[in-house]
Amino acid sequence: QTIALIDLAICDDVNTPESTRIDGALRRLDGLTLLEWCVRRLAESTLIDTIVVTGPLAYRNRISQSGLCHARWVPSVHSS
Repeated sequence: QTIALIDLAICDDVNTPESTRIDGALRRLDGLTLLEWCVRRLAESTLIDTIVVTGPLAYRNRISQSGLCHARWVPSVHSS
């Protein structure tokens, strides 16, 4: 089984605000968020069986409002 992993984990860079990565992933491009666009493109591959989006538990509400199609959300308690 082939898994595509989209990791929204927080950067260890102290100069990067915690919300920057999720804000970037949810930025709209031509009607879709960047995250939705990535999930849809990965879903087109015949070589990928499962798409998993992971990141801090605090992202759960914002991710659930995003269209993940058939991707699964798996919160991570680890920062790396």
